[in-house]
This record gives sequence, C-alpha cells and structure tokens, in this order.
Amino acid sequence: MTEYIGDIGIIFLIVLIGIYMLWDQIFPD
Repeated sequence: MTEYIGDIGIIFLIVLIGIYMLWDQIFPD
C-alpha cells in the first residue's frame, strides 16, 4: 500500500509540474 501511495505521489507531482509549465505558457508573467 505504501508503494501504491508513493506511485500516486510521483504521478501527481509530474502532473502538477506539467500543469504549472502549461499555465506559465498560457499566462506569462
């Protein structure tokens, strides 16, 4: 179960970074 949660955490992190990079391109500071 701990490994499963760890995998979700890694995937969530990658998705979060992807959204952040996309957001930065759509709305440049």
